[in-house]
Amino acid sequence: MSEDQDIEKHQIDLHAMCPEYKELAPLKPGFALRAKTTMFQITSTIFSTAVILSVLLIALSSLIFNYLFARKRRPYIEQEKAAKAARPQGVKKAVPDLAYYADLQGMVLATREILTDDGFYLQMHRILPKEGANEFESRPPVLLLHGLLASCATYCSNEDKSLAFYLVRNGFDVWIADNRCGDFRKHTTYTKHDPRMWTWDVRHMALYDLPAFVDTILNQSDTKFTKLGLVAHSQGVAQIFMSFSRYLCPELNDRVYAVCGLGPAVFTGTVLHSFFFKLFHWPTSVFHVLFGNTAVFPHLIKLRNFVPGSLYSSSAYLFFMFIFDNDDSLWDRALIGRQFIFMPIYLSSNCLRWWVGKNSVNDRGCILHPHDPNDPASKPWFNRKTAPMALWIGGKDSIVDGNKLVIYLQENEPLAQLQSVNVIPDYAHLDTLWALDSVETVASGVRDHLLRHAFPSNEK
Repeated sequence: MSEDQDIEKHQIDLHAMCPEYKELAPLKPGFALRAKTTMFQITSTIFSTAVILSVLLIALSSLIFNYLFARKRRPYIEQEKAAKAARPQGVKKAVPDLAYYADLQGMVLATREILTDDGFYLQMHRILPKEGANEFESRPPVLLLHGLLASCATYCSNEDKSLAFYLVRNGFDVWIADNRCGDFRKHTTYTKHDPRMWTWDVRHMALYDLPAFVDTILNQSDTKFTKLGLVAHSQGVAQIFMSFSRYLCPELNDRVYAVCGLGPAVFTGTVLHSFFFKLFHWPTSVFHVLFGNTAVFPHLIKLRNFVPGSLYSSSAYLFFMFIFDNDDSLWDRALIGRQFIFMPIYLSSNCLRWWVGKNSVNDRGCILHPHDPNDPASKPWFNRKTAPMALWIGGKDSIVDGNKLVIYLQENEPLAQLQSVNVIPDYAHLDTLWALDSVETVASGVRDHLLRHAFPSNEK
């Protein structure tokens, strides 16, 4: 079989990427499916509510204990005070309105609705300066991809230090987008209550969502560029690696001038083996009883529209900081409300199962089978030269193992163009986005890597 035939075969055979993972059987519409879905909604609501309330109680107790007896040093407390003094009066701390926070930075969002080849409607936002000429013909396009349970708002919730706004101010044509489903649950065939709408995971994001985003951006009439830059955090990096791989869309490498990966979720970290994540390690039948067969925690996400934003964001902050063992000592705590008001988003239970269920990524420790050069049956992930890559890795990141990824790429993937590795010793998983020194430590390097490869020979 030729290489091209091999690529074509695996573009429609997602199972070949992770053969030990148990795929869902095709769902047949009818009364039985509706009854089963209703039962799963009831059982998962009871279970997830109990789990979340228990975690919040433990997290709150832990927060109080740490405040009284184990308070962490906050090296940027003076910067926090200065930012507070400079902040205009009356700024809302926690509203689920991305356009509001863009407006505070002198930006507006131009929102687009796009359609993937498998029938999902997705939302993209182009970030525009309110004042001055946009001159998109001279601005290299860049797309920012978010992580698991997060949205594109993670790039816009750190005031003037937000990576998206920083790149706009530095001359880029910046796009942010939400993968399926975000808060935009819409399909050409299925309703949001139909479990057939939720049978996807990261492989589908890599196969359908990312190419649709790229097509939309590069088909704009006001750009002369034939390639774009990709900046991704956590799961977004996994999405890029899978899309670039021999299994899905290796030709996408030819449409990307550079990749910047922050906290890359390719190899898993130690925290995913904690007791909490063992709650997800069930066979598919049990998993659906506990977490449903549509979206995860949909009833809790709906609370965002009915409870005060500060209460919702504080609860989300406690929950995610505790289960992922995150560290906020480098953040501006006044911004926590806007950072967590957008979390979580609507995620399919099947995607959660793909990450942490039985025979999942968490079990094998990697999104794809690592290539072994000594095994003739083993193949590298990449069958063509990738776009130039740069990585930013937190030394205290226990969610992913970026160092293992670097070693793997250097030793086993000859076509991976890994040009820069930046390990920040004091950074945890979200610090690459929200640390008070993230502009100097991360954003400026992202800008430089993108500019280095955006020009020349990149115009239509």
